[in-house]
Amino acid sequence: EQSEKKDFDASLAIFRKGEFAAAATSFAGFLRKYPSSGYRPSALYWLGSANYINRDYLDTVNQLKAFLVLSPNHQRVAEALLTLGNAQLETKQPKDAKKTLEDLVKQFPNTEAASAAKERLAKLK
Repeated sequence: EQSEKKDFDASLAIFRKGEFAAAATSFAGFLRKYPSSGYRPSALYWLGSANYINRDYLDTVNQLKAFLVLSPNHQRVAEALLTLGNAQLETKQPKDAKKTLEDLVKQFPNTEAASAAKERLAKLK
């Protein structure tokens, strides 16, 4: 649907401008307006990312878990796992974070996200 794509692109443009609080609000509104959108997985990813930057770590965990359940083969899964692991550390969930980061390294060993996860895991030990 044309308006759906336009609204998603507008939310992403806000994120790309670095207006992360406004982007989080925009993506949350998009998800409410288009609950069964094909853009839903991407909107969840970007909402989780904006929330992480805004230090809303609990919501980051919720959005990225929903993203991973909804779209386990999405091109941004590795980055989502890294952000999720970092958010889990921020919300005092070290066991969950360790598992998330280990899963990232196992599933996507040759990515930048996996390299960052390995560094983070080394600091956890």
